[in-house]
Amino acid sequence: MKIMFLMHSMAVGGTQRQLIVLCRELVRRGHEVTVLLHRTGELLDSELRDLGVRVIDLEQRGRAGSFGVLMRLVQRVRMAQPDVVYGYLPLPNLLALLLRYVGSTCAVVCGVRASSMGAARERWLPWLMLQLERRLVLNADMVLVNSQTGARDLCGRRQHDHVMVIENGIDLERFFFDEAGRRRQRALWQVSESTPVVGCVARLDRMKDHGTLLQAFALLRQSHADARLVCVGTQFPRYLAALRDLARGLHVDEAVTWIEYQADLSALYSGFDVLCSSSAYGEGFSNVLAEAMACGVPCVATDVGDSGRILSSVDFLVPPRDAVSLARGLAGALAQGRASSRVRTEKIRREFSLYALGDKTEGALRDAMRRRDLRVARGFFRGSLK
Repeated sequence: MKIMFLMHSMAVGGTQRQLIVLCRELVRRGHEVTVLLHRTGELLDSELRDLGVRVIDLEQRGRAGSFGVLMRLVQRVRMAQPDVVYGYLPLPNLLALLLRYVGSTCAVVCGVRASSMGAARERWLPWLMLQLERRLVLNADMVLVNSQTGARDLCGRRQHDHVMVIENGIDLERFFFDEAGRRRQRALWQVSESTPVVGCVARLDRMKDHGTLLQAFALLRQSHADARLVCVGTQFPRYLAALRDLARGLHVDEAVTWIEYQADLSALYSGFDVLCSSSAYGEGFSNVLAEAMACGVPCVATDVGDSGRILSSVDFLVPPRDAVSLARGLAGALAQGRASSRVRTEKIRREFSLYALGDKTEGALRDAMRRRDLRVARGFFRGSLK
């Protein structure tokens, strides 16, 4: 198959990393893969090119450049004649759907990767994109959702046979417990082997709810006075400043380390004693949880998206926006240690493999092409009868 993915950029994030994993698997299976980006120049661009994936810059410059992106997208699709155009995230999905109305005969697949985003109103443009996606995305030939919660949120009580859940895949050759990496990380953080380290890997965004995490960490320090918190993720200066102020008010600022980017995630996870996902809303399938579990790290997560589906029986699921419950979960995970690490790694190996991701995606894309053929045929016959 000739497959074109449409994505806004390869800025560091879970969705971008999952796109890289999927492209690797599809290339390995012999498919011709191209990724069209609204803009290039981000850290993960090179990882796609290293796979042999063709990367095309649609040259969006600012928010006003979306119309130009659409025109260049149409031009590129007409030139390449792909079998499938597969959008990732709301705006790429909407642009992919527009191909149906400009004479393109490719199959259109939309990828939905969030759930319960009704609370995301503080930024009006992303919220508007989400609302438009929700209203229009079912017009695609196939809709691939990466979480069961996301599928329920999209479809409600109705059943749609062209909506399919394909959960993310985890590369177990990349994510594993790294003892040497653990020592390196903890030396960088200037902590001893016995110091409890709580890790959070998430961009600084209100949906990730670092505020509740800081409150829970302050409560945890009442019983674990030497505990440290390491927050890794894309930073936005104004929000980071507000979080630093909150940490100072809670008297934990000297115990919190803020890091914007780390390439060696296996070493990073291995350096943690517990991984915390404190999201208040919006999660679909949390890569961070599954990656940390593959490294054998005890995990605590709020009951948002498919966290309850991902976590093993020995991990900790707590209500969102509840600092007391989150602190109790962190204390329980620290007490448990790595005693049950094999339970976590085996669940990831068994249920979230790259093979399953590639196999299900191949089948869904072929199904989208069959639906495209039926759609085009129906249009032809209607036109012939006029």
